[in-house]
Amino acid sequence: MINRNNSFPSESMFQSFLLDSDHRVIAVGNPVYNNSVANLYKDIISGGKVVTSSGSVGVVVNDRTHDIGDIRIGETVKHRFILSNVSCDTVYIRKLLSSCDCTIAETDKRLIAPGGKSIITVTSKEDSIIGRFTRSIHIFYEGFINATQLEISGNVIR
Repeated sequence: MINRNNSFPSESMFQSFLLDSDHRVIAVGNPVYNNSVANLYKDIISGGKVVTSSGSVGVVVNDRTHDIGDIRIGETVKHRFILSNVSCDTVYIRKLLSSCDCTIAETDKRLIAPGGKSIITVTSKEDSIIGRFTRSIHIFYEGFINATQLEISGNVIR
């Protein structure tokens, strides 16, 4: 049924595909034979590239993870991530959600014009743990299939 609805080529190189949560094809190509396809699949699955409901890549993030290194307990740290709208449509950031109350994500703009950028500033204050930590931020968009996932990590020392 999937093949009938999507008319996949008969060549085996194009018979691998990535589905979204609604079972729609969002990427076609065999990641075993093509490193670019493998990297695209990894970027989509990890949230490094966000796919629009039409199946095209809409948002790319400069770097999904940032290690802040050693910080002292109670110290506040900030890091800025840059989102780029690579689609032909305006992108609307619907919600920013962090994995912990100690981490806050803010954007300089919720509407990103085609070719435009938005800065996501992540502020974290680690005041209850000592040792390694990782905090996640999910960015949800209107009309997009997946969210962007950002991570900051570090090591809290006394």
